[in-house]
Amino acid sequence: MSSAKKNKKLKNFFSSKATVSKRFKSLTSYLEGATEEECISVIKEHEDIAFSAISERFAECENAIKKGKHHTADLLSVLSTLKRFVDYTQPQPGNKKVPYIERILEKCLSPQNKHVVRELGFASLLLLIGSQTEPTAAQLTLFRAAILLEPLGGAAPPKSGTAEDLVLCPSLSAPTKEEAVALWVQLLDFVTAHKKAFCTWYRLVQREYLSLFYPDICVQLGICKSARPGSFKTCPMEIQRATIDRLELWIDRPAISKEVWKEDRAPLLIEILRQAMQLPLTCADTISQTMNVYRAWLLNPATSLELVGEDRIQSLWRSYLSCISLIILTNSKPGEELQAHVTLVNDVLSMYLLFANDLGDEIDDETWMLLQRKLLDTIHELLSRSSPFDLNQLATTLTDALFHSLFIVWIQSPVTTDEMWQELREKVCTLVEWKSLLVQWKDIMLQISQILVELIYTSGVRKKTADGESLADDTMLETEVALIHPSLATIPWTESRLHSIWFIFLNVLGNPNSITVPDNYTVAMSCVGDLIELFQRAEYRLAVGTPPPIPLLDVFLPWLFEAVNVDERRNRGRLLGYAILCRLFIRPSSRQVPIEYLAHFFRALKSGLGFGHSSCVWVILRHAANLFSSCLPGNEVLIHDFLREIDNLFTSKTAPPADIQLKALQVISSLITYPQHMKPQDLPTDNPEKPMDAEQLRTQLSTVLLKAASYPGLANPLVKEAIVWNLVFLVQVELASPSCRKEVLVSCVQLLLESCSEENNLITCAALDALASLALVQEELVKEDAGVVKFLLATLSNNIVQLVQKGREIKDIRSDTITAHYQCILQWLVVGRVDLTNATNSPLVSKIFRAVEFGLLGEEVVPRSTMMVSTAGGSVRAASSKKVAVRPHASMTRTAMKGKEYVNQHARSLFSQLYKMPSHGSDDVQEAAYIFLCAMSQHYHNFPSTAGCSQVATWTSPKDVDNTDDRTKFFIYHGSIIFSLSTADSADTLRFTCRDCTGKYTWEVKPLWLDETDRKALSEAVPSEVFSTVPASSNVVARNSSISAQINYDEQVSLGVVPSHEKIRSFGENPDMGHAVLNFLQEKHPQILPSERIFFDRPFQPNPSYASAIDETLKLLQNQNERETAYAAARPPISVFAMAGMPKQPTPKSEFHVARLFLSHFGLLSEDARQSLFCLDNNARFRRSLKELDKVNGRETIKVGLVYVKPGQEDQRSILANEERSPKYAAFVKGLGWDVDLGTHPGFMGGLDRKKTTGASAPYYSTAMVEVIFHDITRMPTSDSDPQQIHKKRHVGNDIVHIVWNEHGRPYRPSTISSQFNNVHIIIDPLPTELYEVRIVAKESVPTFGPLQNGMVVSMDLLPQLVRQTAIAANRAVRSTSDVYKPPYSVRAAQIKEINSRYKNHKFFEEFVGELFRPLKPSAIVEATAAASYGNTPRDGDAQQQQSSSSSSSAKVGAATADQSSSAEDLPNAAAPPAQ
Repeated sequence: MSSAKKNKKLKNFFSSKATVSKRFKSLTSYLEGATEEECISVIKEHEDIAFSAISERFAECENAIKKGKHHTADLLSVLSTLKRFVDYTQPQPGNKKVPYIERILEKCLSPQNKHVVRELGFASLLLLIGSQTEPTAAQLTLFRAAILLEPLGGAAPPKSGTAEDLVLCPSLSAPTKEEAVALWVQLLDFVTAHKKAFCTWYRLVQREYLSLFYPDICVQLGICKSARPGSFKTCPMEIQRATIDRLELWIDRPAISKEVWKEDRAPLLIEILRQAMQLPLTCADTISQTMNVYRAWLLNPATSLELVGEDRIQSLWRSYLSCISLIILTNSKPGEELQAHVTLVNDVLSMYLLFANDLGDEIDDETWMLLQRKLLDTIHELLSRSSPFDLNQLATTLTDALFHSLFIVWIQSPVTTDEMWQELREKVCTLVEWKSLLVQWKDIMLQISQILVELIYTSGVRKKTADGESLADDTMLETEVALIHPSLATIPWTESRLHSIWFIFLNVLGNPNSITVPDNYTVAMSCVGDLIELFQRAEYRLAVGTPPPIPLLDVFLPWLFEAVNVDERRNRGRLLGYAILCRLFIRPSSRQVPIEYLAHFFRALKSGLGFGHSSCVWVILRHAANLFSSCLPGNEVLIHDFLREIDNLFTSKTAPPADIQLKALQVISSLITYPQHMKPQDLPTDNPEKPMDAEQLRTQLSTVLLKAASYPGLANPLVKEAIVWNLVFLVQVELASPSCRKEVLVSCVQLLLESCSEENNLITCAALDALASLALVQEELVKEDAGVVKFLLATLSNNIVQLVQKGREIKDIRSDTITAHYQCILQWLVVGRVDLTNATNSPLVSKIFRAVEFGLLGEEVVPRSTMMVSTAGGSVRAASSKKVAVRPHASMTRTAMKGKEYVNQHARSLFSQLYKMPSHGSDDVQEAAYIFLCAMSQHYHNFPSTAGCSQVATWTSPKDVDNTDDRTKFFIYHGSIIFSLSTADSADTLRFTCRDCTGKYTWEVKPLWLDETDRKALSEAVPSEVFSTVPASSNVVARNSSISAQINYDEQVSLGVVPSHEKIRSFGENPDMGHAVLNFLQEKHPQILPSERIFFDRPFQPNPSYASAIDETLKLLQNQNERETAYAAARPPISVFAMAGMPKQPTPKSEFHVARLFLSHFGLLSEDARQSLFCLDNNARFRRSLKELDKVNGRETIKVGLVYVKPGQEDQRSILANEERSPKYAAFVKGLGWDVDLGTHPGFMGGLDRKKTTGASAPYYSTAMVEVIFHDITRMPTSDSDPQQIHKKRHVGNDIVHIVWNEHGRPYRPSTISSQFNNVHIIIDPLPTELYEVRIVAKESVPTFGPLQNGMVVSMDLLPQLVRQTAIAANRAVRSTSDVYKPPYSVRAAQIKEINSRYKNHKFFEEFVGELFRPLKPSAIVEATAAASYGNTPRDGDAQQQQSSSSSSSAKVGAATADQSSSAEDLPNAAAPPAQ
């Protein structure tokens, strides 16, 4: 606004003629448009005129009000202008205007006025007082009465004058709390804004108002002599809130903060804090704000000491702690209040922890003690007046926080005396009904124990090596310890202090058995159990022989023996007591348990087993299942009790939990071998007069196990699998026993066979694996029961047929189960001694091949009836009969056939059916049947071969693959067998190489002709007269005319004896030796006669109806004979006869001469054979595929790590450095397999070096189906320069299964030799009883396997075999979880199938046969091929066209191009033929 306009506005203001209203309006208009400086200048320069305008205008408003005309806006305008006037002019004492202003303000501050009027009046009053050196009495009176305390619960202000004189703008309602608080906030804001006069104003506020709000502390501080009338007992909540808001603003103003925290004023702030902490929970935000405000003032060491000084800060801290503890005692109601209370208490506790953690080094002993006692007393007071059973979850959270903070603070305090600890124990013991106390005690105890373990249990432990390798990890730990609270972790612990604190806190609750609340007692006992487990694990970190810092038996046994006898209400805690006792005693340890402790322990277990409560029995079984595999002396006194309860377990109507059933079976498996090694004394029973001997125990064990196997409550597959492996174990033990029980064996086998029919595939496969493991002992099994093997094989074969039929019906075939059946049968047949060629086994053979038929085709078929006949040339040809698709009753025909004849014919028939699609639709089942058929054909009664156990197939030789000329021909037979023919070193010798899913087999073949040695051998087997030649003088006429002589011959020869040549010659001049032989044959073998009326030695009597025709024919023959005789007689005699020369053997012109003869002799060039026999394109790609096929071993290969642990060895380095072996370990390894020389071993090496850098020998084991090599670290050379023995770990660390022989006395940790590939550990612990405990540790992802199960106890005579079988099964179980791994048979079958689809050559039969006769060399083939293709190299897409066009070429070109697809591969840049 311009100066001209401003001056114009003031024109009326200075005009004496203008009305009061215009003058005032002119002034306000100017003030609104001018700047602050201009306003101040005008008012000060024309102070009197301005005041006159304001006062006169106020008088006009007052007169209008008296007349009943209320103009509030005009009044507010006058009061606002008055406020600015006072602010600008700062009236000094003695100014005549001050009294008038006081009168105006008195009228404005009337309680009956509207709040806005009073607010403007109060602002003007504060400005007026602030301008005075010392406020007048009138001003103080107005100041004291300005804030109406009556709405806040205070006394009403005294009245002055009449209502009509004082009320300027009457309010329609009585004054409210909000209006009073607004004026209080206005006052505090005014005081805060005036920094220079803050001290004056703060004293005035203290004297006039704070003395009303906080009268007691003001009297104590001398602010007032006594409590003023109308004082509050406690500051109004609204005033408290507003005050805290303003105190928060003062934090960042050091001058103000220092003023209010002076020694004579600080108590007032503490009182404000104390009353704020007692506000209702509806003001939770204010309470929290107050704590934070005072925390910012007092708990920041950088500012608090400067603020109040070091001498006073401790006192203020104690006051602060005492005040905030009041929040804990606040009563709260369920709902939002309780939630707010929990939040506030957590804030308080965080403050306490802040003192203990961050200020612990700065607070003095008195503050520490107050901190501890205040927290303890507050918690005790709060919880003593409450019931733990009336609280909800929020309250539980609250009590958890209280007890947690209490324990943390007390543990951290460095000044706690014995009397204070006793005080803590006394008060805490009165609160044991609170579950939170037990929960937090358990948590703190576990944390302290973990710290103690890390600090004290370090003797003999190597934490980290220089290369960072962890040598003492706790990967076997099952219970996770809670994270250590930072407050505990940062305490500077010493061993003595930690040990003392641990024992104090362990006993802070007294004897846990005195806790009567069942849930709380359970928590206390669970804490004891966790502590014991933690320290037991920690003891393994100590060096062998080092006494543990915490003697667990001495500390905990008194509580535990008392715990197993508490009342029924606390049964859960009692059960925990049993579990903890078992954990204490039944564990591997190098320290002997005192015999008096053992006596109490056995008595407790015996009492628990006889208690009659199933839960107690279950707990004992769950935690004492390995009692009898432990080294506790005298544990046999409990055998009867355990077996009694296990027997009851598997006869009860209510099935126990699956884990209990598993533990019961573990107990049985640990006792099965015990009777054979039982001491002479008998075992105690319930009847002292009838003890149990070894044979009775043996009977009871088998009875209980067989009863468990038939128990109807076995619903869990894992339990059934465990029973399966226990049955197998029982069979093995029985067979090894001198007095084997046949009835037990039969029952076990029957139960195993029943398990093979389970609907659950896991159970079925486990049963089949178990039966397969018995194949190695079938010789012993047959000695006990000759028919058990045949029954087993017949049952499994029938199972396959039923499974295929059922799967075909429901269109969901169980391929895994059927495959396992085939593998089991194959194991028994290949490993065993069942003679399928024996005619007595024809029914079994029928069932087996019927199962194969159903696997291959899904139905039963008639085999091709192939008859082998001998031809004159010595070749063998096959003639096929008709084939019928389905034959309902084929078993009768099969049974009637000779066993060996049936096996051979049916096997050939089934191979011819391989190209068919099975009706069941499962490729996996068909492949399993095909593999079974191949493996049987190759390995049945053929293992070990003449090459030994290490070889079942020909060594892979690239000779017939890398031969790039045309000397090798490859064929595929039935799409599943690849064979090749090539000329060997000798010209007449053929090398025949066959490849199928089982491996590669090479033969060298050449034709054999009958020589004198062979003739003599045959003469000894057949009557010599048969091979005598007829004399040259005999002729047809003579034989036919000497009938009488023949009759005479018949009369003189005895028909029961083969006539000799000399005897026949004595009968006449022309004896017929053929008649003598025929006479012998018809008498000895009448079944070969053509009919009943025809005999070999009698002339045939023709039918009279055509006798004339015969006579006529004879006459014609006689005439012909006479003419020939006459012609010969008329010829002139010849003096010299032409001698016939002996022909020489021709030189073969074909490269495939011998191969052609082989194919021809074996009937493979017939038209029928062409349905199954095809050529393969011999090109570079084919040869690469063949090389890949030869890389796949025909047997399953497995490598197993052998780890020997000496006494005292716990780390990887010392174990890998072992080179010596104990006698027991050496005997065990010897039983796993036989030693092989790695330099000459032709079998599976498992990564070991033939140059013997990994040792000179290794244990090796093989069957026709599998090869196993053992990586024994004691046989590998130890490197002195490599402490980690990387070259050993490279082999053992990559093995899936580790067999660990542990003589250390402590449990072997599977993580000792760290590797991500070690999935299974079979750990063997020698026992003092000359038995061996087996522990199986496997990753969770590994399926179950057997025959050994965790906790079994085995004798040495069975241990190697069972461990080897278990290691093989474990490898297979791990591999079954991989989507990549496939068995070698399946891999080879798939690769052969792929080769067949890619390289099979569909040539015409003429081309195929013609190629075998062609004499062309490979160079001529290339030239002819180039000519036939017009000089162009054939492309991939042209191969089929070239093959189809070859038949129309000329004879010469056609012969040369018969193998274009293979010849083209030899040309430069030739592509492979397309897959067919």
